[in-house]
Amino acid sequence: MHQIRVQSANLNHPVVNDKKYGLFGLNKYISKETTINRLALHAKSISFLDLNHQTVYYQATKNNEFDILLSQLNNLTVKT
Repeated sequence: MHQIRVQSANLNHPVVNDKKYGLFGLNKYISKETTINRLALHAKSISFLDLNHQTVYYQATKNNEFDILLSQLNNLTVKT
C-alpha cells in the first residue's frame, strides 16, 4: 500500500486522508466535512499466483462506505 500512496502523491493525485503523503490542508477540510476516518484507498479485487502457480482471485463486496464518501465529496466546495 505504501508504494501506491507514494506514486499517487508523485503524480499529484494523493490518496484522500493520507496523513503522510497527502495534502494536509485538504485532508483536514475533508476530515471535518465528511465521515471518513481512514485512507480512502480500497481494492475492489486482487489476484496472485499461489505456491502451486495457480491464480488466486478475491473480490471485495460492494463498499457502501465509499459510496457515502463520494456523495459527501460531491457536495463539498473546495476553496483554492
